[in-house]
Amino acid sequence: MTVKFMPFWFADVVKSEEKLSRLASEGLMLTGFKPYGLFTFEHGEAEQVKYRIVREKKCEGRVPKRLTENGWVKCADSKHYYIIKNADKETDAEPSYKSWVTLYRTLQTVMFFIICFVVGMFIGAGAATLEDIATKKIRWQALIVPFVLSVIFILIWRKLHKSNKKVLEKNPDAVKFAFTIPEENFIYTKEQEKAMLKSKEMIKKSPFFWVAAPDKAEAMVEKMAAEGWKFYRFDKLGQDFYFIKSEPCKLRFVVDFQSEISEEYIALTKENGWKLEFASVTKKDGYCIWSKEYTDDEDIPELYSDNESALNHAKDYLKKMIIPLTVDVILSVLLIIWCFTDDLGMTPFKIVFIIFMAVIALEYGFFAIKSLGYYLRLRKKND
Repeated sequence: MTVKFMPFWFADVVKSEEKLSRLASEGLMLTGFKPYGLFTFEHGEAEQVKYRIVREKKCEGRVPKRLTENGWVKCADSKHYYIIKNADKETDAEPSYKSWVTLYRTLQTVMFFIICFVVGMFIGAGAATLEDIATKKIRWQALIVPFVLSVIFILIWRKLHKSNKKVLEKNPDAVKFAFTIPEENFIYTKEQEKAMLKSKEMIKKSPFFWVAAPDKAEAMVEKMAAEGWKFYRFDKLGQDFYFIKSEPCKLRFVVDFQSEISEEYIALTKENGWKLEFASVTKKDGYCIWSKEYTDDEDIPELYSDNESALNHAKDYLKKMIIPLTVDVILSVLLIIWCFTDDLGMTPFKIVFIIFMAVIALEYGFFAIKSLGYYLRLRKKND
């Protein structure tokens, strides 16, 4: 018996599966597995097989019948995983990578917020260093630690991004994204887009923080289509709207908030004739943007028959804006009081930090006002 410890196997599941296949070709047959990275092998006759590590919540190692009927054999399992192998490279039944896509996207989102936090630490440490310059007592460790952490977490994010791309390539039926935009939406090359922007065949609009009032963005896009500027695509962050010159048309543009953006939800909506334009980075409590052309003889297409879900989202979003706004204002006031009452006086660090907190408070205030307006408009529409 041979035991191999691979603690980071889950960071690139496709690579781990390929490694298991390579070991099998060398005569090491997988017989046991622990999710924390312990893989057990027995020596046997070399074989050419492909492995799949399937992640399924509370599956208790049960393999679906459609897989066993197509030659898949279970090698190891645990509460939320099972590992299977198959010698048939052309089998019709393949386990889905959907759960891995969800995991990698979730971890990417977590890493993104951690990166924002440590970058904030680095900026804060840089501001504090301005204070030290005057006394010539620069604490380099205060700068180095957050900088190193930022680099580490950015590298982890890149690794997860690459792993997610791999599993998407293995899932032919899944929508392939260029970060947040379906790859199929990029009709033109970057060079063609630059030329079209220069010749005014394409224009770009960037409504500030439109997601706080999506109904206005929807109305803007629909009006542009009627005037002969058809929506083309977003930028990858969903802030810039690109339009191309076309014949005037009727276009329905909808921002749809979802508790979970699943492949089933995307597939079902596309089957109903909607085109996916954008999917938020966060697949939990995120949003998708859809468009659909229609004619004068057709009714205006609607994603849903009521606005209850949109109203609930607007209410939740308003709460999310008001809470950080309140906390930020309280912290800013306390900081200003502290700055004027302590014995150290107004240092460069305090000035930078006060300005930073004030800017954040103004931003949240602006977002909260826009969110409140959106909520009141929806509530009036529902009354």
